[in-house]
Formats: sequence, structure tokens, C-alpha cells
Amino acid sequence: GWGTFSRVTVVAGSVWLVTAVHGGNTVQTAFLILIMSMAVETLVVSLCALHLLRAGVLCRASAGDVAFTLRDVNRFYIPLLLMTVLLVTTRPILIGGLARLPEPETVIAAWSVVLSITMLFSNHARGFQHMAIALADDHECFERIARFARLVGLASTGALALVAVAPPGTWFLRSVMGIEDSLLVTVRYGIFLTCLVPIMRAIQNSIRGVLVRVGATKTTNLIALSNACVLVVGTVMIAWLQLPGVMTTAALFGAAYVVEALVLLRTLR
Repeated sequence: GWGTFSRVTVVAGSVWLVTAVHGGNTVQTAFLILIMSMAVETLVVSLCALHLLRAGVLCRASAGDVAFTLRDVNRFYIPLLLMTVLLVTTRPILIGGLARLPEPETVIAAWSVVLSITMLFSNHARGFQHMAIALADDHECFERIARFARLVGLASTGALALVAVAPPGTWFLRSVMGIEDSLLVTVRYGIFLTCLVPIMRAIQNSIRGVLVRVGATKTTNLIALSNACVLVVGTVMIAWLQLPGVMTTAALFGAAYVVEALVLLRTLR
């Protein structure tokens, strides 16, 4: 929590300072702010972790414990690494598909706004995975975590839908995000088509946490393939058939999370 707070503070303060002094940001400035904020977050998290380790949070292994080797670490971690790389790779693939449509600059700009706002209302769902890993000691505990995740996910989905359809959402997009009127309608439709993403990510991460907790990282990785496959195949179709870029991509993005959440639910049962 403190690490994330420090990162957000550095980003917000730097953007405000650069805008006040220079009247705007460049790509190079944004890159430097991102790197600086990540460095500050890493430092804060490391200091907090060091404090906890010195306090003796981790128990020392007893003589009868089974040895935990580097091979065990790799076997557990590599599927998680591949899953992350797989999902992150789909983002540039989406951009590559949009770049092959008419007026690619406008389409990519509008989609970037849709994606940023959707992530703003859904990225908190990552915390449910951590909760499940740390707290899901039995089925009853998991059900409580899953119920809480669904409630928060539904609230976030409702808030995202309001951004798309309600007048305050229009004010936010126009005044806070600085979206031009020529892109406003497209962005609002795109956000509306992704409004299921928060609840789907809440379900997704709570179940992922249980799978990681029991060591089923390979299963988690294979299920993530369903998300990636929908996005990759859909992107090829968008570029090939010259479909409406932002709307189709937004619907595709939401559908990928729905498919993965359904597969995870089936696996859990």
C-alpha cells in the first residue's frame, strides 16, 4: 500500500509540476516520470519488507522440514512469468491490429483512453488474488473473499458504466482527461463496451489466487491462454475485415475477460 501510494504521489506531483512549469508533457518526460515513480516504489517496498524481515515475520525452517530448492522455485514461478508475458504481449498485438485500420492515429488514441479508464476502474482487482493467496485457508474463507470481490467488482462495473453514459462522465472525459469532442462519443461507446471488465477481473483474480495458493500455476497459465487467444484471433479479424476499430476492440477486450472468467469458474468446480 505504501509503495503504491508513493508511486502515485510521485507521478501526480511530477505531472503537475511539469505542466505548471512547461505547460505540457512530452513522451520523454512521461517516460522519465514513470521510471522515477517505479524506482521510488521499489525503494519504499524494499524498506518496508526489510523492516518486516528484521521483525522476524518469517519463521526459520526446523530440522525436519523438507528442503525447498531453486528447482521448486522455478517450477512454481515460470508458469506465472509466462502468463504475465503472454497477457502483456496481447496489448501491442491489439495496437498492431488497430494500426492497419483507416485513420490509425485517431483509432489508437481513442482506444488508449478507453483502455486507461477501464484499467483505472479494474486494476484494484489484483488485490483479490493476493487476498486469496494469503487468507483462503479453507472453502468458507474463499467464499467470503469471492463474495467480497464480486461486490467490489459490481460496484466498479457500475461506476465505469456511469462514466460512459452519465453527464458527470462526460465532464470527467472532457475536463479532466482532456478528450476532444471529435473523440468523445467513440470513447464513451468504447468504455460502455468494456464495463464488464471490472467484475470479470474480480472473479478472475480471486480464483487465480486459490490456484496459485495450491501450486496450480501451470493450470493458471493455460487458462490465461483463453484470454490471449480471444484477443489475438479477434485482432486479426479486426485488421482483416476492417471492422470499426475502437468499438470492436472494446467488445473483444471485454469478451476475452468473460471467457477467461468462465473457464476459471468451470475449473474451480
